[in-house]
This record gives sequence, C-alpha cells and structure tokens, in this order.
Amino acid sequence: MDNNEADQAWQNMELLPFCVLFYDSNTNIFRVNSQAQSLFDLKEQPHFKKADFSHITLTNHHSKKELLIEELFIDYFMANNQCQFVLSKQACKLLLNVKFAKLPNSNSIIIIDILNNNVDEQYDFDNIISNISTDLIDT
Repeated sequence: MDNNEADQAWQNMELLPFCVLFYDSNTNIFRVNSQAQSLFDLKEQPHFKKADFSHITLTNHHSKKELLIEELFIDYFMANNQCQFVLSKQACKLLLNVKFAKLPNSNSIIIIDILNNNVDEQYDFDNIISNISTDLIDT
C-alpha cells in the first residue's frame, strides 16, 4: 500500500461506527477515528505519533500486564488476533475487546469494542466469589 492507497483505505476505515486505530510502520504514524479519539481523550488531528498516546495504559484483563498503545501494534499481537484490555479513566474502568489485523505494506489496524462500562462491578463480584471459595476450602 503506497501513501495514496493508505489514505484511501483510511478514508473508509475512519467512518466505521467503532474505535479504529491505523498504524503505518514505515512512517511511524498513527491515524485515529473520532470514536477512538473520544475514548482515549485525544485532541483531533490528522496524524498521531507514539508520544500522543503516552498517557494511555491498557491492562490485559487476564494477565494484568500493562501495555502502552504502540506496544499493541509493535510487539504484542500476532496477525488477526484479539484480546481484552481494561482502560482506566477518571470515573471508571472500561473493558475493551481489541482486535488486531496486519494489512499490506507494513500497515496494521486495531478495532476496539467497549464491552463493559464498569469493570469494577465485575471485579468486585469475582473477588467476592473467590473469597467465598477460599473460606469454604479453609473450613
């Protein structure tokens, strides 16, 4: 995909009704649609660099490993993979389903669906069940 083809592809992808992040590893430029800009509290601009995402930390929902956005593109995912992450915001924690795909010519895309607007409730429930199980085993 040359720059013109990448631009055309992005013009279509940015209109999708969910969060989309597009990365061109040749230029180290990220493109982020309006839904993703809102989710990650990013100011609107045509292109983003790694530093623009430095305030965002995602936590793997299962392993609890913390990652930065660029790590998702660079070394976390294998092609056509998906995973769940927690995004901590001021008022709440969001459970995100993150899907990754490699595109031609060093481009890749991440699509994000918000699964749950309050992960704390699920975490509290899981903790309560875990504590009850531990108490039952100990008696």
